[in-house]
Amino acid sequence: MNRKRIVKLLFLVLMLSVVPVQHFVRADVPTAVQYTVNPSMFAEGSSATTQICMKNETSPSLTFNTNDLSIMILDGAMGTVSSVDTPITVNSSSLLPADFSVTLTGAPTPKIRLTYTNGSSKPFNFGDSICVTLHFTAAVTPGATFVRFANNFTGLSGLLPSTLISVVDPAILPAISLGSSNQLPGTAPGTIFVSRNTGSNPGQPFTLQGGSPAVGATDIAGGDLVMASGEGTGLGGGGNVRIQTAGANDLTGTSDNLLVDREIFVGKAKQLTLAAPGFTSLMSIHLVGTHTAGGRIFYNIRATDGGSQIATETGVIQYTATANSITCTVQTTDKLHLGTVNSGCTPGFFNPGSQPGVSIFDNVSFSSPAPIVVHEVYFRITNESGSAIRLEP
Repeated sequence: MNRKRIVKLLFLVLMLSVVPVQHFVRADVPTAVQYTVNPSMFAEGSSATTQICMKNETSPSLTFNTNDLSIMILDGAMGTVSSVDTPITVNSSSLLPADFSVTLTGAPTPKIRLTYTNGSSKPFNFGDSICVTLHFTAAVTPGATFVRFANNFTGLSGLLPSTLISVVDPAILPAISLGSSNQLPGTAPGTIFVSRNTGSNPGQPFTLQGGSPAVGATDIAGGDLVMASGEGTGLGGGGNVRIQTAGANDLTGTSDNLLVDREIFVGKAKQLTLAAPGFTSLMSIHLVGTHTAGGRIFYNIRATDGGSQIATETGVIQYTATANSITCTVQTTDKLHLGTVNSGCTPGFFNPGSQPGVSIFDNVSFSSPAPIVVHEVYFRITNESGSAIRLEP
């Protein structure tokens, strides 16, 4: 660490040790409501997002009444606040995001004002949480400050509960412990990775694991591991889920191996032509020399007349290919349908690159003759090779 960073780190430690606390109570002091800011450390001058939450830790329940106000008091030293997300996030069996309005006021003392607007009272039950997502630009110099909380549950004046926010040199961020929720900026691609090893040592593993119950707990289930692509809006559809590996190069050397998709879960259904027979291209493979590829395409077709008539079929396409040949087949013994679909596959070559690939077709008919209005296929591709596959437009 260079001299400048050491000075900044020492300054941060000094700031943490001298921040005055006589005007508010830290959030780790027992109160009826637990307050958190997550994440709570930010790089100097960065575009930042954090979630500020209040959670009921008492029983019996607390109560929200009409026009109850919860204020989150921000310190201008944290940076320049810009916006809060609406609606807020609520985790409760009784309370709803629509029960609250949220506004952000600016300098000299920025505040988030959360107002309970429902005309009827509702319980704030044990374990319920209410969170506001705040966007701001962190200060350009390191320092520590607090978010203070004022409400009917833990006080509107005097000694207020608080939680710490720190602005730090980005060089020390990797040493900071992660919280239970850690957000990356939404304005650029996000990546979490293990850095390269040194010398001739192999790369190190990276593990994602769901939570486990307490040691010694009897017959308690573990937590799920959830991998999710980003959701879209309206007709946009969500992102695809892609699982990648890298095979070996053909020759010895220091060049990186190529990461390729070994499985793709396509997020949004692809449209087939609105006709019988229907048709659309699915995927192709980049093969060179004597390399080969094979795999399966799991699919489900839906066709409707825009009314009550539906035809659907689910099946599996097997494919295998070389650089200049490809064949495919639909497994007739692993195929189910409701209505008349009659799906099949067609091998072919796709530009750019004249890559071998697979299309799907069908021949839909309804019991009462009618034109096809909706015609789409959801699919998942597996790739048993080290060659790159491409989704066809």
